[in-house]
Amino acid sequence: MSQQPEMTRACRTISQPVRTSAKRAFTLIELLVVVAIIAILAAILFPVFGRARENARRSSCQSNLKQIGLGLMQYTQDYDETLPLTNFGQNGGNYSTYRSDGLCYKWMDAIYPYIKSEQLFNCPSAPTTILPYKHHAPSTIAYTGYQYGSYFANAMYKSTADNLPYKSPVSYGGDGGGGLIPPRRLAEVVDTSQTIFCLDGGRWDGTAWGGDFGFPYITTWDSGWSPIFSDTGGYKSVTNTDMAMPARHLETINILWCDGHVKSMKLDSLMSPVVGPVASQYPNLRRFFTIQDD
Repeated sequence: MSQQPEMTRACRTISQPVRTSAKRAFTLIELLVVVAIIAILAAILFPVFGRARENARRSSCQSNLKQIGLGLMQYTQDYDETLPLTNFGQNGGNYSTYRSDGLCYKWMDAIYPYIKSEQLFNCPSAPTTILPYKHHAPSTIAYTGYQYGSYFANAMYKSTADNLPYKSPVSYGGDGGGGLIPPRRLAEVVDTSQTIFCLDGGRWDGTAWGGDFGFPYITTWDSGWSPIFSDTGGYKSVTNTDMAMPARHLETINILWCDGHVKSMKLDSLMSPVVGPVASQYPNLRRFFTIQDD
C-alpha cells in the first residue's frame, strides 16, 4: 500500500515532456513582415530627416544674414547713416576692365571689413559656394565666371511700364552708361522693418554671354517684375538676365530687412496678390522693395 504513491509519481515524471534548449527560428513570413515595417518607417522618417537638415541649413543662412545685418548697421553708423552702393565701377559697362584694375565695388566689399568672413556671404543651401571675388578670386579670373555669393541686395530698378523712379533702398551706383546714382540715406527709407536690404539670390547660367554670370543685386529692366522670381533653387533661365529669388529653404526665402532683422517668407507672400504683369499690379513687391509707397 505504501509503494503505490511512489509508483504514481514515477509515472507522472516519465509522462512529462522533455524540455530542450533549441530556440524557435523566425519564419520567412515573419522576416518579410519585419522588412516591410522597416521600409515603411524609412519612408516616413527619411523626409523628416531631410526637412530637419534643411531647417538647420535655413537657420545657418539666417545667422549669416544677421551677421551681415550687424555689419550693415556698423557701416551706416560710420558713414552718416548712408547705405552702401550695390555696384560701382570706373566708367560703366566694362566689367573686364573693372576686374583687372581692381576698381570694382560691391555692397559686400563695403560690409566685409565689419564682419571679416567671406563664408558669411554663402548660403549653405545654395547650389554653388562662390565667394565675393574682390576678396577671394584671383585677378586673372575669366570674364565668363563672375559670381558674387548667395545674397543679392535690393536694387529694384524702375519698371518702364509704370515709369517708377529709382526708389530702392540700395542705390545701383552706376547706370551702365557713365552716369552715377548717389547712395541713399537710411532716413529715406520710410519703414525699415518692411523694406528689404538683401535676400536669397539665384543667378542665371549665362549661356547667352558665354558662361556663368551673376550680379550682386536683385533688379529688373523690363516692363514686369515677375521674371525676377523663381520658386526653385539653382540657376535662372538663360533667356532672362535678371537675377532671381529662389525659395530654397523649404519653399521660403530668407530676407535681411533694412532695420537689421531677418525673417523668412514664402514666395507667395511676396508675390501675392497679383492682378497683372507690371510692378503696380504687385502691391506687396512695391511695399517690400521700394523705400516708400505711392
